[in-house]
Amino acid sequence: MSWRYLQRLMETDGIINRHDWLLGNSEMSGEFSGYLDRDNIPNSAIFGDRIGLNTFVKPQSEVFHSGTYTPRNATASWQYGPDASGDRMPKITFDAPHDFMMVAEFGAKINWGTISTSDNDKEQLCTMFRIAIDGVEITTSGPRIMYNLADSVYIVGALPVSAGRHVLTSEVIVARRHFTSSQEEFSRNETGYEVGIVDRVLLMDEKRR
Repeated sequence: MSWRYLQRLMETDGIINRHDWLLGNSEMSGEFSGYLDRDNIPNSAIFGDRIGLNTFVKPQSEVFHSGTYTPRNATASWQYGPDASGDRMPKITFDAPHDFMMVAEFGAKINWGTISTSDNDKEQLCTMFRIAIDGVEITTSGPRIMYNLADSVYIVGALPVSAGRHVLTSEVIVARRHFTSSQEEFSRNETGYEVGIVDRVLLMDEKRR
């Protein structure tokens, strides 16, 4: 199976023709629906009047409703654990028999400890989250600043994935956001702060064809 994303060059100042653009969108939306037809439905997919388990979509998850993950705030890398207490961020290790379209979701609650009064509007400590597969980022959150003592995060991303063994991870980093006259910058290796990540949920839908 191959993923057929159409490659069309859109040029300005040309004749307005939306056919190629609509065809590309139709092709992409078809991938998400699984392109279900008589050519790609497995022989064992239908049992009488029932559809076999995990025939078209195989959901997987890892959920931590207890325990608090406390990321190390003196590191410059994305992390998912374990922390000093043995808690970690959710991850899913799986074997894919075929290429597929993956839709991954992550959600959690964020609880900050003490807020430093030296922080100002131009420097804000924050957390950022991402979902990655085999170390390759799929999607990332915006900065969740520490002034929201109790906050939440939700991110979702989709990616075509090849057959084989893969590791899907949810990751977090603690950073300081700097505002300059021209841009927004981030520095890492922050110390002296503690943030707890609770109710951590990682979901994955393996959309099969």
